[in-house]
Amino acid sequence: QLFKKIAVFILAFISVNAVAIGTSDAYRQFIFHGFENEDNDSITFRTQAEQDMIGIWTDYWYPAYLPENYEIVAAEESGKTKYIQIQTTSGTLLISEYIDGGVISFDTKDTNISDIYINNSVGKKILNGNQTIIVYPTEMQILEFSFDSEIPEQDIIEIAENMKYVK
Repeated sequence: QLFKKIAVFILAFISVNAVAIGTSDAYRQFIFHGFENEDNDSITFRTQAEQDMIGIWTDYWYPAYLPENYEIVAAEESGKTKYIQIQTTSGTLLISEYIDGGVISFDTKDTNISDIYINNSVGKKILNGNQTIIVYPTEMQILEFSFDSEIPEQDIIEIAENMKYVK
């Protein structure tokens, strides 16, 4: 008996929302404001805050995967570089995207530099005190992940391997 009432309620809720979405443009925008249709017929869920920060960008790399408790808190475009700042309880991650032809230099004093493989690309892992930087090239840009040593490196590698290019 209880399950029938629940089923009727759910069916009524879905029906009312389906009609409202189909007939009201304002309601449809309210419901789907966190989704962005892309040219490749996919839908990406974004919070309104992320959409406000990144909404006008074109031709950029976006983290399609974030581990639990990771949140995009800032995004900025400065000249030919785009920055996405991600916060977690363990610290801060800054993703920097440099356009093709950009030059990145690092002070190698007191650092440990090694090769790292991200999506079949050879990059560099740079350890300097409590800061770690992972840099690797894409076809057109260079991506840099700068993070506190308290953040698990495996989390950063997963984020880097799941970066998605948005046109």
